[in-house]
Amino acid sequence: MAGLVLRDTDETSEWATPNSLLPADMLHLTPVECTDIGILDCKEQTLAGGVMRKRPQDDVPSDKCPLLSLPDETISEIFIRFLPLYPEPPPVAGLYSPIVLTHVCHLLREIARATPELWRAINLVSLLQQRAGKDAALAGPMWLRYSGCLPISLKYDCHYEAMQDSLDGGLLATLAQYLSRLEHLVLYQHNLRQLDAISGPLPLLRALTLVSARPVPGSTVPTTTVALHSRNLHSVRLVFIKPISITLPWHQLTTLELEGIGFDDALIALKEAKNLITLKLDIYHSNSQSGGATLVFSFLKTLQIVPYWAQLFHLMTIRAPALRTLHISEHILLGDKSQRICALQEFITRSCCSLHELKIKDANMSETTYRTAFPEIQFIELL
Repeated sequence: MAGLVLRDTDETSEWATPNSLLPADMLHLTPVECTDIGILDCKEQTLAGGVMRKRPQDDVPSDKCPLLSLPDETISEIFIRFLPLYPEPPPVAGLYSPIVLTHVCHLLREIARATPELWRAINLVSLLQQRAGKDAALAGPMWLRYSGCLPISLKYDCHYEAMQDSLDGGLLATLAQYLSRLEHLVLYQHNLRQLDAISGPLPLLRALTLVSARPVPGSTVPTTTVALHSRNLHSVRLVFIKPISITLPWHQLTTLELEGIGFDDALIALKEAKNLITLKLDIYHSNSQSGGATLVFSFLKTLQIVPYWAQLFHLMTIRAPALRTLHISEHILLGDKSQRICALQEFITRSCCSLHELKIKDANMSETTYRTAFPEIQFIELL
């Protein structure tokens, strides 16, 4: 029994993998452990001469194979509970990968394949790393084929040019048939022209993250503009991507994160995104004609202006009467102790908001100082 192989004999499966590639935890299971979890008995009772034979559940002794005594729906639910919460993709290799379930026995393979929730979220980078060579472009569609008709989550978050070449080689074009079901998208791009493969209608798209390469000083905005259309899009995060380069339904967004761009570039989106509930800015001041800008967000409840590039000007530009949570860095509150307190009080007064939570990062002043100055704020936290 030392050479126990937890893998079906069906070599036609596209997921068939040499034993050396299976998770180490499963390769070293003892016969007792295999019997405890029902794997050994499951294989013996469902495979007869290499041919799959699924027993009626009432014919399977529960003491011999507890796994087979469960309904298929229950087994599917057990599988799903081991996955990260959607839309986070599961690992494509290892003990918690859905692919492992297809290597145990024929019965579990069929149940896994018939459970679309296992395959609806995919990390393309991990798949490309596992499926090297000419099969790389087929890895994504092969995974998503089992997702049935469910909305899907696609993640391609890679900073390595070798992996980016696989994307440039047509992987997104290969996945075009699944874009009508795309609900969550995380995509790292070297340049916006690569987005042409997914530009156009994306009816189910709800959350979008686009990360571009850090711009070279003195570089210009691309001459082409990419347009992504979705009536359901409500959450967008852009990193090193100027809003002028991408057409999005800004007015319907409720969550927006802008990072690594100038304040004037951000204004293009901020002036239209009037229905925001959550706003995060990691931007720098750019000298142009934005001095008199005032941005009113009637529904904004959470505002985060992260440190490093942010300035007091960015905070004072915003009016948010419904604001409940403010997260800023103390260094943007210029001047001595009293001037910093006055600046924060001025923002609250101008916005006519009733803050419930105040988070201060890189604080030099004590929490007692803030609590004394703002007794009406219930939660004050120094990060």
